[in-house]
Amino acid sequence: WYFSIKSYLAAKRLIREEQIDLVHHIRPGYLGRFSLCHRLGKPFIYGPLTPTWENTTEADFDLEPIERGLAYRIRYKLFSLIDEARAPTLWREMLDHTTCLLAQIPKSLTGIEGNVTDRIRMVGLATDTDTFTPSESRFDRPTILFLAKLNRRKGLDYLIQAMPRILERIPDAHLRVVGDGPARNYFEETSRQCGVTDSVTFEGLVEHAQTVDYYQRADVYCLPSVGEPAANSLLEAMAAGCPIVSTAAGGGPEIVDHEKAGLLVPPRDSNGLADALIRILSDDDERRAMQSYCRAT
Repeated sequence: WYFSIKSYLAAKRLIREEQIDLVHHIRPGYLGRFSLCHRLGKPFIYGPLTPTWENTTEADFDLEPIERGLAYRIRYKLFSLIDEARAPTLWREMLDHTTCLLAQIPKSLTGIEGNVTDRIRMVGLATDTDTFTPSESRFDRPTILFLAKLNRRKGLDYLIQAMPRILERIPDAHLRVVGDGPARNYFEETSRQCGVTDSVTFEGLVEHAQTVDYYQRADVYCLPSVGEPAANSLLEAMAAGCPIVSTAAGGGPEIVDHEKAGLLVPPRDSNGLADALIRILSDDDERRAMQSYCRAT
């Protein structure tokens, strides 16, 4: 609500001051989230829609410091109550007045009702294949790469818990964790409890341009999210020719071709992650085939 009202007022001011012919509310939103900008009297585009997160609990959403404050939580609760009462009606009103509704993957449209199919356009997911390219350079140890914001719904704890099993089969395997976030201390403590601190390196934040080097030099990219809607990092890794191990939840199955671009396992399954990673790291021929398929895709 806060964002919808704020963006509506800003757009209304711009239309008053500038010659605006069309309004595109570029907000990757979930089904049911609405915009008020369809009321501005201009042709209106909304999206792209993404699916909602799956398989999540409240514990998976690490709160930033500002979100722990009393004022924020009161405001959030107030808007949630208003949302429950008014959002469905405003969502349907928005759809009725939308010139074009954009969606990233077919799963984004699950639950869409009404006669809007002729106004839906699939825009898909994409990445810069000129920037993210393969390389023959590799790290000096069999390397698993995790690159994402460090919050619990990314599932990094399940990957860390898989490391002892991986190290039994591949003693020099190494997990590189690139990124930062509110759950970093929790993940570092998980690595200590699992006794794998010598085999897990927390690299911290890096510039986006530097991520190319990590994708290129890693042997496999692992994103064990519990149900992520549409992870751009999967596309970046594939473009760089890096095989994938991810979860068969959220948008993963629509992005990663199982058994060809990589392997998908159930969410929250450390043993499944371990077995998939061991398989790819142990089989040079299959890994090379996956590398080629990823880039071609």
